[in-house]
Amino acid sequence: SGLQASGKQFIIRFFKYYTLLVNRATASCLFLLLPILLLAFCVPIDTEDNYTLDCNAASYKDGVFITENNAVLQSEELRLQAKCVTYSKEQDLLHAEKNVLLQYQGRVFVAEKVIYHFATKTLELFHGKTYFFPFYVAAKYLLIDSEGKCSAQGAALNSSEIDRGYWNIQADTVTFATNSLQLSCQGVSLQL
Repeated sequence: SGLQASGKQFIIRFFKYYTLLVNRATASCLFLLLPILLLAFCVPIDTEDNYTLDCNAASYKDGVFITENNAVLQSEELRLQAKCVTYSKEQDLLHAEKNVLLQYQGRVFVAEKVIYHFATKTLELFHGKTYFFPFYVAAKYLLIDSEGKCSAQGAALNSSEIDRGYWNIQADTVTFATNSLQLSCQGVSLQL
């Protein structure tokens, strides 16, 4: 069964108190208090944004939350799924790696690695790809700002899901918005 925590502050508090309970448990009767503690900390915390993190096995130590057993982070406009997820409270960053699937403002991305900056609501994608009709846009680096503007560095556009189709349009920079059909390219070359 998965573990669900709402609000990134709640995630930190839950794991901190759960770890304290487990580390200081001297008798099995203390574990009977766990459901009561969970109810006490499940009260929604007023934060600017509400995030939900579902995961199976996770650990929390020194302000860092880690799971290597699949996790899904969700908010109103974001869904991020990955095999490995690390959240640093100090840096307020979430790193997702291995089989990353991102749904953001109506657009779907896949990537090797994603970094989400909670404070600025920006996303960094490494070796990412998305479909932008009629092209697949693959890039070594994609930056998505809070308004949904995407800037791709080292990009290739083609009509195939695979990395190299029958033809590629290489571009130094590709810019587009998640909610728009307008695409602009700089430093363009065609490979057949």
